[in-house]
Amino acid sequence: LVGRLAMRYMSPVFKICFGIAAGLEFIFVPWFLKASRNGRCTKSQILKTICATLFVAAGVLASVIAQNRSDYAHYILIGLLLGWCGDFLLHLPPKLPFTLSGGLAFLAGHVFYIYAYCLAMKRYFPDAPFWDKRELIACAIIIVIGVAAIRLLGVKFSPLYIIGVPYVAMLAFMLVKAGSLGIKAVNVGLDNAVIMCILLVGGAFLFALSDMMLAVNSLRKPRPSYGYKITCIVTYFTAQFLLASTIFVISA
Repeated sequence: LVGRLAMRYMSPVFKICFGIAAGLEFIFVPWFLKASRNGRCTKSQILKTICATLFVAAGVLASVIAQNRSDYAHYILIGLLLGWCGDFLLHLPPKLPFTLSGGLAFLAGHVFYIYAYCLAMKRYFPDAPFWDKRELIACAIIIVIGVAAIRLLGVKFSPLYIIGVPYVAMLAFMLVKAGSLGIKAVNVGLDNAVIMCILLVGGAFLFALSDMMLAVNSLRKPRPSYGYKITCIVTYFTAQFLLASTIFVISA
C-alpha cells in the first residue's frame, strides 16, 4: 500500500524527469556535434556519454512511470545499456580492442531488442511463427537496398563489406521484426497500437538510417560533408529514445 501511494504521488515527478531527459538531448547532442567536429577529444567523450546516459535514464523512467517490470522492459533496458557501452567504447582512441568491443556491444544490443520484440509478438500473437517467410524476404530486400544505397552514396567495395554483413543482417532483422509487431498490433486494434507502431518502426528505421550514415561517413573517400555525421548522430539518439519509449506501451 505504501509503495502504491508513493508511486501515485511520485509519478508526476518521474514524468517531468522523463521530459527533462528528452529536452536535454536537444542541448547535449548539438553540443557534442560541435565538440567533435575536429575529431575526438575528452570534451566530446564526456558529452557523448551524457547523451547516452539520457536515453538509458529515459528507459528506466519509462519503466517506473508505466510500472512496467515485464521481460520486454528488461530486455529493452539491457539493449539501451549496451548502446551506452558501444557509444563510450567507440569514442575512445581508434584502437582495435575498443572498436571491436564497441561494435560487439551494439550487435548484442540489437539481439536484445529483437528478443524483446519476439517476446511481445509471442505475448500478443501466440500463433505467429519466429521464422516467417515474408519477414525473411523483407530482410533480404532491405539488405540489398541498404548495400545499394551505400554504394550509390559513394562507398567503394572493400573487405569491410563482408565483415559488416552480420551486422547489416541484424539491423534488417530488427527493422522487420519491429515493423511486423507494429503492423500486426494496428491490424488487430490493440490498445495504443498506432503509438506502438510509430515507436517501434520509427526507432528501428532511424537506427538503420543512422548506421548507414555512419558507414558512409567512415568509409567514403574523400570523407563526405559534416552533414552526414549530423544526420547519423541525430537519428541515432532519436532512435534510442523512441525504443526506450516503447516501454510505455508494450508489456510482455
